[in-house]
Amino acid sequence: MQVLNSCYTITGRGGQAFAGAPPHHQPFLWLDNTGGVPASVLVAYGYNLFPAGTDFWIASSSGSLLLSCPFQMNTGQKLTVKATAITTHSFPVVDVAFAILLKNSQVEANLFALRPDGVTHVGDIGAPGSDFPPPGLGATTTPVTGGPVQVLLGGIQYGNVVDAGDCSDNCSTEVTMVDVPGAGTYQLLFGMFVIGQPPNAAKPAALMVKSAVVT
Repeated sequence: MQVLNSCYTITGRGGQAFAGAPPHHQPFLWLDNTGGVPASVLVAYGYNLFPAGTDFWIASSSGSLLLSCPFQMNTGQKLTVKATAITTHSFPVVDVAFAILLKNSQVEANLFALRPDGVTHVGDIGAPGSDFPPPGLGATTTPVTGGPVQVLLGGIQYGNVVDAGDCSDNCSTEVTMVDVPGAGTYQLLFGMFVIGQPPNAAKPAALMVKSAVVT
């Protein structure tokens, strides 16, 4: 069962795009960190991007969210999610992509939270309280960090290295997540946020949500 096919809600900035050339191009969903949605809305889901941090981090974070429609899982069924965090600018130290599994509109499992370069804290030095939440128990998350990704999202071209400000290395992290949460009704919530400063509207960071499948 394909969880994310035509039933989802994007709050902020995002939409649908295609990877590859016709006739074999594949649709996927995307969102970037210019959407202006305050991170404080995550409190309603019981989610904290900085579980050991202060309220400052949340108060200064914003971006976009993608919420799936509810889907049903039976005992023993497996949820597999694939997504890629990307950036057009070097050193994405204040950008964060995340995904959580919800049950009854509350966090059932953290799936991932990381920067496009694969780092799991905000800032370049990893100050106290700057760590993002790790994957939850039972969730297997496999990140693979790589170079620029050539894709056009909302009129922004990613993957072109033109000047020193463009990301030429560690520009993307592809994440595969597997969880067997048990029987129940669930939703997936994805986010792409910027922390502590306004987003770079000309060179935003983005999250490509490629698939979410129940088998």
